[in-house]
Amino acid sequence: MHLDAPRKCLDSARLSDTARAKMNVIGVVSMKGGVGKTTLTANLAAAFDRRGHRVAVVDMDPQNGLAWHFADDNRNLPGIIQSALQGKGIGEGWAVPHTGIRIFPYGRSEEHERLAFEDLLRSRPQGLAARVARLSKRFDIVLVDSPPGHSIYLQQVLQAAHHLLAVLLPDLASLATVNDMEEVVAQTQARRPELRCHYLINQFEAGDPLAADLVNMLVTRFGSRLLPMMIHRDESVPEALAVHRVVRSYAPNSQAGRDLDLLTTRLERMFER
Repeated sequence: MHLDAPRKCLDSARLSDTARAKMNVIGVVSMKGGVGKTTLTANLAAAFDRRGHRVAVVDMDPQNGLAWHFADDNRNLPGIIQSALQGKGIGEGWAVPHTGIRIFPYGRSEEHERLAFEDLLRSRPQGLAARVARLSKRFDIVLVDSPPGHSIYLQQVLQAAHHLLAVLLPDLASLATVNDMEEVVAQTQARRPELRCHYLINQFEAGDPLAADLVNMLVTRFGSRLLPMMIHRDESVPEALAVHRVVRSYAPNSQAGRDLDLLTTRLERMFER
């Protein structure tokens, strides 16, 4: 496959001082799978939208799962991968009806397309950052979801984001990944000191003594970098996903919905600094 044209297109935009100053791009990341990262991204988008923000959501996870939270029939639509390989950047995405949210899905793909796209990303380390910088001028908030662990996608997100939201579960498996995340963040901040990393505990089980002990350990390690609110484990979250809805529309008075409101308020305050 000839990649010269899409390479030029992906890297043609350059980060402007205005886009950098806005500081409104959040990369949602994790070194471990199954922490609820994509579900959190979708629900944050909905929470920002309810407060009147225009929100762009960029799915850089090959699982292409983010669109599932908003509609079943859009998962098969072309996405970022198809647009990039055709020399069209990340594409135009699609609007979530009756909201200010625009989704840029990864796109359903075959293995050869994914491998070609990853080669394209390796050849242009700033490719996503340039495109996201353009989005940050059009939208109030830009959320970028990434697959778990080390990957070319994570490297792209690290270059594009102003804030990282690193999602952890209160369990030993997540605790074991903390050093890896800290190393990646430190390496990136050496080149991009403006990048900020905030840790968030998801699926906290109230009354679980082990979870409480692990939270205390994380507080000691991260201090103010660990966000003071947690997203509690709540059955309304998977139930909402099963019917392609976000938590607040499915269960307005749920614990997870209230937690998400607190998190959204905190993130809004960060953008005001």
